[in-house]
Amino acid sequence: MSPGSSTAVVIGCGGTIGGAWSIAALAALAEQTGWDPRDAAILQGTSAGAEIVTMLGAGFSTDDLVAM
Repeated sequence: MSPGSSTAVVIGCGGTIGGAWSIAALAALAEQTGWDPRDAAILQGTSAGAEIVTMLGAGFSTDDLVAM
């Protein structure tokens, strides 16, 4: 990322299945790119996505979320 740019993680998903899919997608993104979703300037979510971004904001890694 260039200096001064910002990123956002926005997750809108429904229920347990949507949450599981989103966690798997975040883990794959982190694994493939080396980017940590916790580094996003903005974390926003709805439904199960709100719970996921809350955990990311609290410091849980994607590996932690997968383990849960």
